[in-house]
Parts: sequence; structure tokens; C-alpha cells
Amino acid sequence: MPKQNLDEEREVLELEMRKLELENLRFTVEQQRSIMLQRKMHRERIAEVISQENAQNALYQANCKHRKGGKNKAGFLNGSDNYYSVIHHTYPEGRLVVMCTRCQSQWEKPPQELRKEDPAAYKQQMADFQTALNWPTDNEPSGTQLFLIQRTA
Repeated sequence: MPKQNLDEEREVLELEMRKLELENLRFTVEQQRSIMLQRKMHRERIAEVISQENAQNALYQANCKHRKGGKNKAGFLNGSDNYYSVIHHTYPEGRLVVMCTRCQSQWEKPPQELRKEDPAAYKQQMADFQTALNWPTDNEPSGTQLFLIQRTA
């Protein structure tokens, strides 16, 4: 076979090889895009489920009376006792939180930064916290203690 024919055949084969490499690259890109699209759709579904659950929890918390007692479903939802179903919990750093044991609502003292940024919101959150703090309950307060130093003498 003459050298010119060999060179031409090599060029044809190299061209075919480049075409195959390009085709393989396109296939890989398509696969990656497909995977990325699937992941995006999965994240969107999860975000939608979380959003629905948050809306459902907010509705449940808004309708909760935070009271103890009651029979059947209506009694459970409305609570008929004079005591509230809340726990006062103190964290190790001293932060006090009031928690409803029925709907998991929480009230805590608003941060001081909010007082400067949005005085109306601060006032409302503080009023809600004080109201929850003053609800009568027969539940024992909970809390944590890192360590206790006892003085002797």
C-alpha cells in the first residue's frame, strides 16, 4: 500500500475516532444534565413537602388552646382544664423558653436587636412571651445545669 493511501486512511480513522469521542462526550453531558435535573426535581419535591408540613403545623399551632384535659377529639383539641399544657425550660446559658406539650409552640424572650430593628414586633413577641410565662400550669419546670459549686463554711 502506498504511503499516501495509508495517510488518507489514518486521517479517516482519526476523524472517526474524534467523532466517536465527541459522541461519547455528548452522551456524558446528557447523562449529567439528566442527573442534575432529577436532583433538582427531587429537591423541589422535598421543599414542597416541607412547606406543606410547615403550613399544616402552623395551622395546628394557631388553633391549639394550649390547655390540658378533655375527652375525645374535640376535648383533646380544645382542652378543658384550667391548667395550661406548657413547660418552662431553662437552657444552660440561662435562656428561658415556654413550650406547649400539645402543639410544640415555643415562646421566648425576643432578642434585644429586634427592639432596635422593629419595635412593634419586639413588643408583640415580648407580650406573647409574658402571657405564656404567666399561664397557670402544674407541670414541673425543666432545665439543665452544667455544674453546681457548693460553698461550705
